[in-house]
Amino acid sequence: MPITRFIPVLLICFPILPVHFGPAATSRKPHREESSFGPNSIVPPELPPNILAPGSLHPLLTQMLMRSPTFRKQIEEIGESSNTRVTLLLVAPNVPRTYRAISRIEKDRDKNVRITIELTVCTSYIELLGHEFEHAAEQVEGINLKLLSTRKNGHVHRLDDGSYETDRAVEAGRAVARECASRRAASR
Repeated sequence: MPITRFIPVLLICFPILPVHFGPAATSRKPHREESSFGPNSIVPPELPPNILAPGSLHPLLTQMLMRSPTFRKQIEEIGESSNTRVTLLLVAPNVPRTYRAISRIEKDRDKNVRITIELTVCTSYIELLGHEFEHAAEQVEGINLKLLSTRKNGHVHRLDDGSYETDRAVEAGRAVARECASRRAASR
């Protein structure tokens, strides 16, 4: 599948060599009635088949799905997109970096989108995942980051390295972190 363009998107922390721990087995797309997960849900939420993640992240992703309405909305939107595939990779923190996470977006002529989210191995992924999945949701919605970065009120910023950051992704990451923290505190 030839790639017609590559869109660098921000990233919160460093340029890295990917160390792929292998995708975990994917699961079926959840039915609409299963989408209303709560902290006391009997059936744990599952990732849709177009999102691949290392098995080591599955417990955290499940916890985020149960606790964060913002994260659930992101996952549902991405899961409903038949032309989008998101792969999470954990990368070794073995070289100096400026980002903790980065989304690499590849689009082909048929408008298929492959998004690879590289996360530096660290202790807290919740805000990073909420942030990077919002970048994936922006792509599902067809948002033109290049165009919006030229507008004063576009809430998209082009960085010195050519990547883009959006106010929306920053806020989504913070919202997911707040929601997960408040639900954790409420369950204690």
